[in-house]
Amino acid sequence: MWASARTRIGALTAAALLWSATPAGAVPGDPGRASTGDPRDVMARQIDAAVGAADDVRPQGPVAVTLAGVPAVVVGRDATLADVGAAVPEAVRQPAPGVWDVDRLLVVTRGATLTIAAPDVREVRLLSQNGRFATIVARNASLLVAGERSRRLAVRSWDVAANGPDTSLADGRGSLSVRGAGRLDATDVSFEDLGFFEGRVSGVAATAARLMDGSDPPLAARPTGSLTRSRFVRNLFGAYTYEAFGMAWVDDAFVRNRVYGLDPHDNSDGFLIENNLAARNGRHGIILSRFCDDDVIRRNRVVANGAHGIVLDDGKDADGPSDRNAVVGNVVRDNAGAGIWIEGSSHNRIIGNRVDGQRYGVLIQPGSSGNTVGDNVIADSGDYGVFVNGGQVTDVAGNAIARAGTGVRLRETARSRVMGNVMVRMRDHGVKVDGLRGPAQTGIVLAHNRISGSGPSPILSDEGPRDVDIHGNAERWDYPPTHDIAAAMGAFVGPGIWALLFATVVFGPMPFLLIARLRGRRR
Repeated sequence: MWASARTRIGALTAAALLWSATPAGAVPGDPGRASTGDPRDVMARQIDAAVGAADDVRPQGPVAVTLAGVPAVVVGRDATLADVGAAVPEAVRQPAPGVWDVDRLLVVTRGATLTIAAPDVREVRLLSQNGRFATIVARNASLLVAGERSRRLAVRSWDVAANGPDTSLADGRGSLSVRGAGRLDATDVSFEDLGFFEGRVSGVAATAARLMDGSDPPLAARPTGSLTRSRFVRNLFGAYTYEAFGMAWVDDAFVRNRVYGLDPHDNSDGFLIENNLAARNGRHGIILSRFCDDDVIRRNRVVANGAHGIVLDDGKDADGPSDRNAVVGNVVRDNAGAGIWIEGSSHNRIIGNRVDGQRYGVLIQPGSSGNTVGDNVIADSGDYGVFVNGGQVTDVAGNAIARAGTGVRLRETARSRVMGNVMVRMRDHGVKVDGLRGPAQTGIVLAHNRISGSGPSPILSDEGPRDVDIHGNAERWDYPPTHDIAAAMGAFVGPGIWALLFATVVFGPMPFLLIARLRGRRR
């Protein structure tokens, strides 16, 4: 492992040399991904190799060893941080009451649990110095980190030379993870300035490797745990999971992380994500990506993130959908893209959320089917309150949508319904339907909506009545002045003459004089 700003050049050179001798191959926790050649990737792989080598160590207690060329401590039975410090004081020490420095890779193995708890521990510093950085990993083992309600326990990277948090990712910095079977439990903890590369070393992580045949590991081999009243601040990823199951994230805060706030990835199933704050992260606040099923995202505040608020998707390469998730009762506002984004994923329920101040309130992208958007309050959307962009069989029902460009847009969709919504102060259209393809009878229903606003029209459809069933809608609409003038003329003047009258209003009596002169010449 490598670290410290003073040794960055040497570290990256050594990492490049290591990479040149390392064959491309699968990465534990992300099978099949070849080496990128990024020196940070090389460092992550060296940590992987060292952690794997810890299985061959059979200590009676905490023991100092070298694993794959990395100075390390292996803990093979239940222990506290103080126990480790007593056994290996050169690697784990207490420079001040309650402050503990970890100066090596620390690997917990063989089903053991490492406990890091207040009041004996107030702060854990993962040191970056002397060309390396400290990392804590439990492999088929568990981590229990517990502070106190009145004072969170801090786990952070620490640049010894700068005497402060390590802010450089290029030469690596500390992280904390559980890999394989085991638990990650944290209560009243602040995880700060952690992680340097994606996945297992991105900050705080719980991951398992897929089997050699590419199948998912059994539940007994997947990590789980509970993280409560904890903070994830200025990490690369606030927290990341892969092949985890049944984890609970409750009353936590994911704030100002460089990429994502909370990122459950491949087959992170059966999660409860409740009463959290995800704010001002570099990209999405909360993202479930690739095969994340049966998760509940409930009563969170997702605010001012650099991309979307809440995302359910099938991965960058449409690897696999995230299905049957519930996004319920959240407050999602002021994110740079969409409030709630669904792509390539189906049978998700977007219910009872308050979604304010995004370009799109709810955006459903191609490859999605059978999603429900119901009983949400969506306000101040720059373009669309709900945009179904190629998603099929979507129900948009019972929503209150205010101050949007268009309340609901259905584009290239089929068998979808927009029913029982209230749309007020629209600026372009209440509902817009366009881009239908294929045969008639697409099964689109626009019914029993209450629509008010101003602009070209309350309902605009570029399809015929056989394609779209429009009935029972109540409209209070302020059309543009040109539309009102045309309508009035059409009601009182014979067909065709209203245009001449309108031209007279605009151009004066010249049209009538021209017509009279032409008639005189004919005579």
